[in-house]
Amino acid sequence: MAGTIARRSRPELGHSGLAAQQGFLSPEALIQNWTGSSTGDAYELVAVGTMMADTEAADKLVEEALSTLSTPDARRRCRRSRGVRREGAVAGADRPGRHRRHAFG
Repeated sequence: MAGTIARRSRPELGHSGLAAQQGFLSPEALIQNWTGSSTGDAYELVAVGTMMADTEAADKLVEEALSTLSTPDARRRCRRSRGVRREGAVAGADRPGRHRRHAFG
């Protein structure tokens, strides 16, 4: 919900943004007032909500791109590597001794 409030309160919307229409200068101020939370908590809610919305949008773009791949095997490899990146794992970390050397160091 905080991500949606932030999106609907974008600065480029000016006075027609949600927070501005409600008399607030920022989506964080609006959330703080509505929830009774601290300023820090309101900023964290907006940050997390925005990150989640960005992730969902990126996932949708990836799925659209995957649908254009020609073979099921290519789609499966892309989905698998995307899952590893999402979990924060390092590719090859489960196989000790198999490190890649990079040209830059």
